[in-house]
Amino acid sequence: MQGVEIRNISEMNDRDSKQSITALVFLLTGVYGIILFLHSLEGITFTGWIYLLTACFAWMVWYTFYYKRRWFYCILVLTVLCTGIAVWWQPVLFLEQMGQLAKSITKEAGSVTTSVSELVLLLSVLLSFIVFIFEFIIHNHILLYMLTTELLLLPPLTGIQTHMGVIVLLVLFQLAFWTVHTMGTERGRLQLSGIKKHRLSAKSSMSMGAIIIVAFLAAFPIVFYFSEEFYHSVYEIEGYVSRALDHLTGRAGNLMANGEISRGNNYKTNTAQLELVISEKPKENIYLRGFSGGDYIGGSWTAANDKELFQNMSSKLGWKDWYEEIDEMYESMYFFINNEMELPIEYNTLSIQHSSGNYRTIYVPYYSQRMYDDKGQQDSQMEGYQYRYYEQSDVRIDWGKLPRKRYRYRQLERAYHSETLSAYTWVPENTLTKLVELVENNPLEDLNEITTFILYTLHSNAEYTLTPGWVPFNQDVVEYFLFESGKGYCEHFAAAATLLYRLYGIPARYASGYMVSPSAQFQIEEDGFYHLTVTDISAHAWTEIFMEGYGWTPVEVTPAADGSEAAAYPGYSGNEYKQIMEAHGWNVKIPSLNEKTELNAGNEGQKNWYEWFKGMISEEGRLFWLIKIIIVPVLCLTPVLLEYVRLCRVKELQKMGCRRVFMRFMQMLHYGGYLTNYDGTEREFARKLAEEIGPLTEEKARQMQELVSEVAYGCLKPDSEMNAFVREIYVSTVEYVYKNLKWYKKILFWYCKAYG
Repeated sequence: MQGVEIRNISEMNDRDSKQSITALVFLLTGVYGIILFLHSLEGITFTGWIYLLTACFAWMVWYTFYYKRRWFYCILVLTVLCTGIAVWWQPVLFLEQMGQLAKSITKEAGSVTTSVSELVLLLSVLLSFIVFIFEFIIHNHILLYMLTTELLLLPPLTGIQTHMGVIVLLVLFQLAFWTVHTMGTERGRLQLSGIKKHRLSAKSSMSMGAIIIVAFLAAFPIVFYFSEEFYHSVYEIEGYVSRALDHLTGRAGNLMANGEISRGNNYKTNTAQLELVISEKPKENIYLRGFSGGDYIGGSWTAANDKELFQNMSSKLGWKDWYEEIDEMYESMYFFINNEMELPIEYNTLSIQHSSGNYRTIYVPYYSQRMYDDKGQQDSQMEGYQYRYYEQSDVRIDWGKLPRKRYRYRQLERAYHSETLSAYTWVPENTLTKLVELVENNPLEDLNEITTFILYTLHSNAEYTLTPGWVPFNQDVVEYFLFESGKGYCEHFAAAATLLYRLYGIPARYASGYMVSPSAQFQIEEDGFYHLTVTDISAHAWTEIFMEGYGWTPVEVTPAADGSEAAAYPGYSGNEYKQIMEAHGWNVKIPSLNEKTELNAGNEGQKNWYEWFKGMISEEGRLFWLIKIIIVPVLCLTPVLLEYVRLCRVKELQKMGCRRVFMRFMQMLHYGGYLTNYDGTEREFARKLAEEIGPLTEEKARQMQELVSEVAYGCLKPDSEMNAFVREIYVSTVEYVYKNLKWYKKILFWYCKAYG
């Protein structure tokens, strides 16, 4: 038929056998990726020798298929029979191990680790055959592509702490077979018409095989010993993409505070968000609250609804006739009462403008009162809004000195506090069992002790980072942050602290907005006010607790940049923190939730090198697994692959014209250190060449030079005899150059350069 080429199976197998060396590499890549995934599951274990047994079995399947076809079918039948007999002989054992494997995947495995060596060995044998049949006989990559894709998606979705090697192997497996099979598709054949397809397919297979070998040798040491740097580079790329998308979609300039706790990384864009004008440069942090959290549900906070509280308060206080005024009274109550105290302290004024022009979220400083214009109306949001406010250190309310006519404010605060004890201490205990257990095991009543314990728990078990990775969708974001990953940023610290406060019975809310430090770059303008542009770098989350006499008070629980404790509120400071830590014997450098923590961890570096090396090559050591899983198979395959590459390149020499052979001839001479200042066109080249290369006469050297020059610059078309003449000189020179090289250059000459 026109345009269709028909081949029988034996012809196809003969063709495939010439490029089959990479098939074994591809096969082991996919199988090892899946077995490594099983090895990373918690609750199960299996012997490491399964990796070597799998490599041996995969080699046997590969070898018999390409070189001993009859034995291949015998092995196929024998494998099916042995599998059936094993399952029939020990059905209970395999069912129990399958159940344990399923529990490990779904994160339901207990603390006891179960050996599933028999099951994994059986799966590895079947897997080797299945991968081989689908990829090299049926040539259907879809099923295995879907399987490996699911394995790549399982870790972030289920929280399985898998080896980075799993991702490397599975991705390489997909890339390898995609490349190979693309060359064999009908579309590929149509696009490559007129080209020697088999040679191209072989080259692509060889190239991909070489890439995998290099990736093995390069990726695993990086992953095992430089994981922090590796992940940092990945996060840099992800951050660049995230920031670019934020700018393109406009989200970077329209950031609003909310109660959503991020399950991923946080990439700042340094985009302007607010324009502040303040009467005095602040002496302490200014917290601009845009959101306060009510109930914690499914990893996010609902907005606090004080209107329901005010409704209950109006009923209990008998203030039903003026319920609508309670909200306005309470909003500025602490500023108003503090302003009536006889204090030598003046309040500050703060003007806020939104850079985006979007005023759906209003940012409110603590202990403040919204300012009004001359007509008694609130300032227009089109040009921003203004507040009068006191800094926390300037709030000195003495309720005993409050005029009798202001007694209603005292009633209002007590009633509100009573409502917060039920409204803002609720926690979904059935979904936060680990936090509940933590509080039950550490009973405390004093507020300062509770705060210190919360800080100690957070800072000893979690570190601050904007790139903590992704939280699995089947995990609670707060418990995963504190008990699993131990990495997060302000949202995670604030959410965890808020829940812990509530479990101790302290009314607390999750708050988010912006935090402006006194060290910010304020600029004093001609108007005498301090101006500052606030970017998304200042976006922040914190905890606020209700304190009698102060109302909602911010508590900073995120670790400070210098490692100091920034939490402070009336009656609590760094000195109280240190005293309580010393009294309880708490040490923030020792993780309180890590049962495996050793008190003598500081002596770890004093181990001698022998003990260190002994631990590294033990069953649990990284080096042991690195050698057994990767290096041994790679070392076994590398010589075979290098020799195959060398032979292919040598065969190409037989098809080269005299000009290409001469060019390769000059490259070989330069590598060997001969005539490095010559390019072959010089008059004295033939004489110098004969002097340097003993077996070569000057006459032959001159004939070769003249022949190549005539072909290159004249009209002479070389025939087979001319090409053979130049090739003969090349081959005779190879032996002379090779034997005079140093040993390491001989290896490069023979395998990497493939001159001979």
